[in-house]
This record gives sequence, structure tokens and C-alpha cells, in this order.
Amino acid sequence: MSEIFAQYSRLEELPGLVEKIKSLIPSDAVIALKGELAAGKTTFVKSWAKSEGVEDTGSPTFSIQHIYGERFRHYDLYRKEFEELYETGLVEEFEKPGLHFVEWMDERLGNLLLAGGLELWEIEISPFEEGRIYRVKRMDE
Repeated sequence: MSEIFAQYSRLEELPGLVEKIKSLIPSDAVIALKGELAAGKTTFVKSWAKSEGVEDTGSPTFSIQHIYGERFRHYDLYRKEFEELYETGLVEEFEKPGLHFVEWMDERLGNLLLAGGLELWEIEISPFEEGRIYRVKRMDE
């Protein structure tokens, strides 16, 4: 795992930060979003989606996955076991082209995706003062 950068951002500055991160991450990638409850993971995804022209987004907390168009997926795996994801076939979704934003990804899923040759990134979000610190890392096998 190699950290690319860390940057502080307030909510009103988030669109600019999203553009900076978009310039680093390829258009076919899995992005693991790390952070405590209410850290801003879903807010980050909504800002990225808006930059792609997707206005109607929500949190996939109860449905596990939201699909916006053919190339933008958002998953919330809070309290989901790896075996459940594997048995239901959700793991196969990650093979589809596009961006896959995953909240609460566990280590086993990350290792499986890396072993499958998928591009995996991590964005860790931590509250700090009036905003958030975003740490962007490329995950290596």
C-alpha cells in the first residue's frame, strides 16, 4: 500500500478535492472508503457522483448496492460477512467495468479483489476541526 497524498478539506471545498482525486484514479477501479460512522464516506461518493452528472444518490445502507448508470456503483457493506457477499454473487459485481465505491470493505474482500487483478484504492476519511482529512492510497498485493 502506498499513500499518494493526504489533504484537509471543508465540505464546500470537496468538489475540488474530488477532481484532484479523479485525476489519480483510473475509470475502472474499486475504491474502499474507510472511516468511522458519520466520517463523510457517503458525502464523498455523492460529491463524486455529482461531478459525473449523477444528481439522485443516496446511501445504500439497506440495499447494500446502488447502481447509477452502467459505470458507477456504490456499496455499503456495514455488518455484512464476506461469506454472505460471496454466496449471493455480489463479489462478481466488482468485475463489471466502472467505478465501485465500497464502504466498510473487509480485508478478505480486498485481498480477493487484488488477487483477481482489480485496481484497488483506499480513501480514508477522518474528521478534523471544521472539515475532514482525506488520505488516498493505492493498494498493492
